[in-house]
Amino acid sequence: MTTIIDFDTTWAVEAFDALSGEAGPLAPLIEQTRTAKESGGVVWRLSVDRRSVHCLEGIHRLAALSGAKVDFVATDALDAQERAFFDDYIAYRLPITPAGRRARKAAEWFEAGREAFDALIRLRPGKIAPGAKIPDHIDTAVIIGVYGGDHIGDAAILGGAILDLHHRCGLRRATVMSARPEHTRRLVAGLSVPVEIEVERYRVQAVERRLKDAQALVLGGGPLFASPRILARHLASAEAARRRGIPFLIERIGVLALEDKLCVWAARRVAMMASRISVRSEGSARHRVMAGLNVEIAPDPAFDYLASRTDLDRLPAADAAAIDDLLAGTDGALTVGLNLRPTHDDWLNLSDLDHPPVGPRLLDVLSRTLVAFAEVSARPVTYVFFPMNAIQLGMSDITAACALRRILPATVDLRVWQGDPSLDGVLHLLRRLDAVVAMRFHAAIFAESQGKLPIGIDYFPPPGGKITQLFAELGRPQDASTAAAFSSEWLVDRLQARAHGSAQAVKTGRPPRQPIK
Repeated sequence: MTTIIDFDTTWAVEAFDALSGEAGPLAPLIEQTRTAKESGGVVWRLSVDRRSVHCLEGIHRLAALSGAKVDFVATDALDAQERAFFDDYIAYRLPITPAGRRARKAAEWFEAGREAFDALIRLRPGKIAPGAKIPDHIDTAVIIGVYGGDHIGDAAILGGAILDLHHRCGLRRATVMSARPEHTRRLVAGLSVPVEIEVERYRVQAVERRLKDAQALVLGGGPLFASPRILARHLASAEAARRRGIPFLIERIGVLALEDKLCVWAARRVAMMASRISVRSEGSARHRVMAGLNVEIAPDPAFDYLASRTDLDRLPAADAAAIDDLLAGTDGALTVGLNLRPTHDDWLNLSDLDHPPVGPRLLDVLSRTLVAFAEVSARPVTYVFFPMNAIQLGMSDITAACALRRILPATVDLRVWQGDPSLDGVLHLLRRLDAVVAMRFHAAIFAESQGKLPIGIDYFPPPGGKITQLFAELGRPQDASTAAAFSSEWLVDRLQARAHGSAQAVKTGRPPRQPIK
């Protein structure tokens, strides 16, 4: 017999803290669940509303730990963005049948084959001539990249690339190609730029159609990396621009994790068709994909957009209220922002809750560090977890927060932003924090842009990836370490340096560092 237990929506925010092992207000629910298990299965049923929609991960994990399954049912109270968040969770986080998993993988292979065919039939044999001349004025451009699994960091990249093209070339209209246009449209709505932006599904046929009215194709968002599907799209798009004699610009991207010969060949061919290439680091410029090409080095375009955000005119009232709640009662405390991301990248298998979302060693060392630093700090310490990506497709940071809460002692003051923050929302929070530890590349860039001198943990294996490259470019390589190499002593030392800087700022009445302009 299966017992159905209605999960009161007012309990939702409590589920995250209960993951630490101290059930608190949820103790009666957990005890009822354990008793009911003796007679058969147990299901927690939740009518999901605006108060609970962003708490699904914590509730789901607590249910699993308590021996229950979940039944989430959306209510009409959800707005369009909240409903999209809910649908994403249901699609990628709840268990699916083996047949459903096979169907999902088959659909991916089918799409991959179609995209490879699109690229193959458009390849032009022979030597690649220099890219078309870049006109002085570009009114309309088609922008490609890794859009669709994007988060607010990718939105900042897009905003920066568009601002740069507007100032440099007079750009007035842009079409962004996205694997999930409805998701990218929501992020675009949070940008404040003087350019009209449309979003369309990333298909080479759509690129060809849009190029008829455009003066440039721009690769400006996400790196060149070992994704055969994305490289196939880029290759076909660049070939389409070359056939029309339209310049192809590669704007301040990264080049990383490219070892497979076929992927290197495709990335190299994409680069060779460009009229202009700029990359965001010395490491990317030295990559063999760029060998012999004229490559400029310039900061990640997200810096440009973030520098423009003096007035947070796109800050939702809900985000401002959420931040006030997060920081309630922290007067006099040292507030340390945390951003972690899952360290595995298999979104097809997200529904397996037994799969560790973050490397066990990383979590163990980080947990010991947070305890140790709180013990030696002269001021009480509050850790504030903020997600850069809250949705499951793209690896939800909230998943990593739940994993950390599970092993961190309940005595440590860890607060998590259980929401889907806007770009301006994260900036608003960062301006109120004393220090930041970041795993996501753009979490570090956001914090740096606000003068917070972040500490970086690079999830790529030694010698590291884009986080390591970023901190080297910033002139602070000592502030970053790979997840495999970092130690509790190193991180405590870095946090103590930030605490000292914060104390000096309090003493002088000035912020430790002004935001980057």
